[in-house]
Amino acid sequence: MARQRHLDRAPITEALIDIRVKSRTGASIEDVRPFFDRVKDEFTRVRTRRSFTGRISLNPTQPAQVETVQDEIEGYLAESRDGISVVQASTGGFTFSRLRPYESWEALRDRAKELWSIYQEVVAPSTVERIAVRYINRIEIPAGEDFSTYFRTTFVVAPELPQAVSNFLLRIQLPFPSENALAIVTQTVSQPSTPGRVPYIFDIDVFRTNSTGDTESIWRQLEELRVIKNRIFFDGVSEKALEGMQ
Repeated sequence: MARQRHLDRAPITEALIDIRVKSRTGASIEDVRPFFDRVKDEFTRVRTRRSFTGRISLNPTQPAQVETVQDEIEGYLAESRDGISVVQASTGGFTFSRLRPYESWEALRDRAKELWSIYQEVVAPSTVERIAVRYINRIEIPAGEDFSTYFRTTFVVAPELPQAVSNFLLRIQLPFPSENALAIVTQTVSQPSTPGRVPYIFDIDVFRTNSTGDTESIWRQLEELRVIKNRIFFDGVSEKALEGMQ
């Protein structure tokens, strides 16, 4: 916990607050669209999210045939004018994302809270079932350097095998019983954009299910999840990694 600090060059590519809900009886996707009408001055580019259900017919004497059984609108997604904020909404929940450049937790939280208030008023969900704080970090290190020099949570390759790793996917689920929370931590390699440097994705998703209570209680719980997220990040990287973020 003592290692936590403000980072002038935080490696955050996306930070989001996600609230999953149980829809009220009789709610439909048409009830969601007015939410975007309320925020259209800021979120100008609205797109639909669709879900498809299909069926494949297999016949030994004929090519496989794919039949679309259902094609429906699942929700909506809208980007802000400057392209750095995204809001998603459906009858099943609400998500607010801040892309790079990241400002602060307070800015993310306060804007999400304002938008959530509008969502509640317009969509009127029955209950909140899951809340989450998720931060996706992109940390670039010099090519050829030992991964464990920068990350304290890592993997081990048997010493009898080649030690050079060209790609990997590490996914860990960590329970936090005292906070009634779970975290899914994912680490992997991304496509390089800077010669001589390898980008590693450090994805931290902290959530709590069966979250009940009034609006203020939900936001207090989100603050607690953010503390866990910080703990995972700062305990998961080395001092050497943090040096490049000061």
